[in-house]
Amino acid sequence: MRRLCIYLMVMLLILSTSSCGNGNNSSSDITSETSADKSTAGSAATSNSETSQDISEQSQSTSSFPSKTGGLNSISTTTKTTSAIQNAEYEVSLLQYHPGLPNFDAEYSFIVKRDGLLVSRDNYSISVNDNRVKVKDGQVIVPYSVRSEGKDVVVTIKPIDGKSKSLKIPSKKWEITFDDDFNGNDLDPSKWSVFEPYLTYGSNPVSYCDPNDCYEVSNGTLKLLIQKKDSKLNGKTFHYKDACISTENKFRQSLGCYVASMKFEPWSGVCAGFWLLPVAGSKRQSVFFHRSNPDWGCGEVDIIEYASSFGEKYSVTEHFWDVNSGDHVLGDTFWANANVADGKFHAIGVAITEDASYYYCDGKLVGFFEHEYKATSASGLKRNPVKNFMLFSYRMGPNDDSNWVGKWNFKDSDFPLVYEVDWCRAYK
Repeated sequence: MRRLCIYLMVMLLILSTSSCGNGNNSSSDITSETSADKSTAGSAATSNSETSQDISEQSQSTSSFPSKTGGLNSISTTTKTTSAIQNAEYEVSLLQYHPGLPNFDAEYSFIVKRDGLLVSRDNYSISVNDNRVKVKDGQVIVPYSVRSEGKDVVVTIKPIDGKSKSLKIPSKKWEITFDDDFNGNDLDPSKWSVFEPYLTYGSNPVSYCDPNDCYEVSNGTLKLLIQKKDSKLNGKTFHYKDACISTENKFRQSLGCYVASMKFEPWSGVCAGFWLLPVAGSKRQSVFFHRSNPDWGCGEVDIIEYASSFGEKYSVTEHFWDVNSGDHVLGDTFWANANVADGKFHAIGVAITEDASYYYCDGKLVGFFEHEYKATSASGLKRNPVKNFMLFSYRMGPNDDSNWVGKWNFKDSDFPLVYEVDWCRAYK
């Protein structure tokens, strides 16, 4: 009997050990299924999806949300490793929606969170519903051929230890409303005129805009000029002339996209700009209104202001005025990280929707501001925007520390200084 008891105890011990072994095998099977699902998602479309590497542990970020830099959100993560959890709770969202520039690809990044924590990129795969859309380095790249159809893009995120999540990227179909390639030998008078002739710039002007001598159109481009020429204006002698043209009273619209291809010379002390102004009124009018104060209206949109003193970046600013007093109250500014003084043409633009202004350089989103298109004051007064027009300016400031674009770095032999525009377009 004792031997029988000992035999039974040994058998139970063997069975118990075998059961633990089977449990380990079961765990391995689960891991294998996860890897198989992951591989299938990747093989479904090799040109428009990415597959994460096979891993047995889950990395999570200790960061809570992206930080704001350069006018854009960016993710900076510190990761920690924990055991993989089946059927974990995930949420997926666009890092930043934007409508994209016409004729350029639009790039989108995503935030993937598990239990509120950012998930490492190698822990999920990305696939899309259109083989023209590409996935590269964790970004979804939507060509304009897709967006021009007004076709939404469905993006599916498949975590290695959770269920797939899908979201749509809305596509904005742009319709052209203004186009000038500057192919003649002068400005098209139905589209452009010199803006505010004889206007001087700044509190200590050194130049003025001569309407008869501030630009030329040749070889398919517009050239705004700063020239060293002595002349008199209102009894004062000026040694320099600068330039500004606009579509005022020629073309105007509200909302939409405005973009131009420009080439900049590396000069400090002068400011090259492409911007928008609202149509004139008794007070400074508003293109839209500030997101947090309905009494602040945007009366100037500086799509780009460039001088070489800025380095490899340029300034983007939205200026706001108090609609009651007419006082300037705010300049919302960010620096776009782009080297535009490399001797090449660059397409610089803005897409203005009812919710935000999205700024681009060569199709890449460089920053954005949120706003209100229409607003209601605290007293219930409705505030409505007006239409705007486009301007190009090339202005000169004094050669001292008061000049916000820096001291001069040019010589007399460098004149005329040239700010060149290849084409200009607007869309709605």
